[in-house]
Amino acid sequence: MLVTQPRDFQPGNFKFRSTPSGTLPTDNDLVKIITAGIRWTAMVGRADLTESERRAVVQYIKTFSPRFANEKLPSPIIISPEPARRQELVAQGRQLYRDSDCAKCHGERGDGKGISSSELTDDWGWPLPASDLTWRPLKRGSERRDVYLTIASGLNGTSMPAYAAALDGKQIWPLVDYLETLVPDAHKVSARDMLGEEQRGWMILRMQGMAGDGMMGR
Repeated sequence: MLVTQPRDFQPGNFKFRSTPSGTLPTDNDLVKIITAGIRWTAMVGRADLTESERRAVVQYIKTFSPRFANEKLPSPIIISPEPARRQELVAQGRQLYRDSDCAKCHGERGDGKGISSSELTDDWGWPLPASDLTWRPLKRGSERRDVYLTIASGLNGTSMPAYAAALDGKQIWPLVDYLETLVPDAHKVSARDMLGEEQRGWMILRMQGMAGDGMMGR
């Protein structure tokens, strides 16, 4: 039923983390995803569950991958202090966008229409074109901190690399500021609106509640 495929938990690869590329997420990273969901996808937020319930789900999810038992959890990425937004920083971010070849996938206007976008796949072979960066919220959310972490940590299992080794915080923040200039007011969507496959995600939950485990093929 879904265009954006559900995460395969067994390899232990999670896109949205506060930890370095290729590493496991923290418990708080997973709690945040369960709470807020991943916007535009059928992974809807479950803030209706209590925090203890959400943390219990996190512990269960971790049993699917042996990595959680066998690997030491790294420290989260340190986010440098957020500077005041200035025009010269936006100009610096525009140059970094070009120098880092972001347009190759995301396009010159950040609309996801770069020359390589249609060729991209995830690690499981599913088509995964580059994100359209001209919308807010993005899958991770609308906060500038979220955009910073995505640039710094990359998205495990996808073609989006981590830039923490190539760019320091004084460079990532200008890039974040430049990306904000690509978002027209009409693309700043209310957090309460249904986006992308979110309505389908809620429909699946309702079907599960009405049909029970047997009819849902479990």
